Amino acid sequence: GILGKIPDSSDTAVWRYTLMSGLIPAIPLILIRPFLPESPQWQKKKDAGKLKRPSLGELFAPQFKNTTIIITLLFALAYGGAFGALQHMRLILPKAPEVAADSTAAKAKAVANAEAKKLDKKKTIIAGKKAFKAAEGVHVAHVTKVQEVGGLFGRALMAMVMVVVVARGTANILPFVGWSALAVFLICESLMGFGLKFADPNTSVLAAHLMCLGKGILFGGILGVPVWWLTTRLTNYLKDAPCRSVLRAFQLPGIFLMPLIFGFLIANSLSAAYIGVFIAGLLVIGQFTFWGNMLPRYFPVHLRGTGESFAANIGGRLIGTSFAFLVFTVTDEKWQSLFPQSLHGPAGFPMRVAYTTAAIGFLVFALGWFIAGKLPDPQYGNHGDEKEDESKSITVEDEEETTAPDDENVNEDSGEEKA
Repeated sequence: GILGKIPDSSDTAVWRYTLMSGLIPAIPLILIRPFLPESPQWQKKKDAGKLKRPSLGELFAPQFKNTTIIITLLFALAYGGAFGALQHMRLILPKAPEVAADSTAAKAKAVANAEAKKLDKKKTIIAGKKAFKAAEGVHVAHVTKVQEVGGLFGRALMAMVMVVVVARGTANILPFVGWSALAVFLICESLMGFGLKFADPNTSVLAAHLMCLGKGILFGGILGVPVWWLTTRLTNYLKDAPCRSVLRAFQLPGIFLMPLIFGFLIANSLSAAYIGVFIAGLLVIGQFTFWGNMLPRYFPVHLRGTGESFAANIGGRLIGTSFAFLVFTVTDEKWQSLFPQSLHGPAGFPMRVAYTTAAIGFLVFALGWFIAGKLPDPQYGNHGDEKEDESKSITVEDEEETTAPDDENVNEDSGEEKA
């Protein structure tokens, strides 16, 4: 085509097509966005001619400076947990004994097949390497999907906690059971590959998917009860607490669990890796639901877009994503003197990544928990800037009313003097 062609035999073909598939959800967004209505508060102010022009400098005015800096740092640390730890699981997982055994067996089988076909030495070596990486890739794909389900569950859990603590609402057991059932179902499906067909012709596709559904309903329903109980205890403890307490409730366990998950569990066993990355995904991704709901409440209407963009793009996408660069810089062989002699060389790379991501995971969650303690309560949750304007106008009117009788009294006094 005009843009070139991707050879099917290319090692990068799968990733190229995956990247291109990102355009698919963008197409309906392009069509829908022109028809989305504006925010009622924004439109009301614009129609009344009271909408101020946003200014980047205003974010650092005395009344917004601390809030802007704190939120930007917290965004950077939230993204740092994703780009500095969560996304590097795939580099650590090959050290898990089950993954190493499967990869070695796949390589040996591929080499034996190549030798049976009397291929030359170079092709035999290539066949062995491809089989080795393919076996690794299967396990990495499965664990990655479990991590994504953990992130989805974390978003839902954060939302349910916020309903009770921030919105002062209530949450019964049904949402917890429902989300737990969905999480178990998605994990079962992800391990099966969400397949429409299987290598074994005797396997019924419908029966396999129904089995996943049954496991989700049964085991998810059972697990949902303790999740509901623990969350209820948490929300009761946080009742009437400032909204920052919800964010800190997700950050506190991460201080202890992230180093354990990345420094030990993932490389220790495949089963531990599944559990660990689910929890890590829950704790890291769950934070973004907090910001999605609370961030607009920290700025007045005319500054919301500017404040959100600055925090998310400068803090998150500029500073936060640089943690990925930090991981690969520290784990490079040029810096391997930072690690024990046993971790030097290419063979020690996975464990260098494990310990580096464990340290970063601890750092971003510990700093996040500390900085979140300085986060003020949102001042514009109920469009407080409008109430502030109204209060000012009411104050002016009250002053005019109070001064009017004084003028009348002055006139009466002057009349009496003339008389």
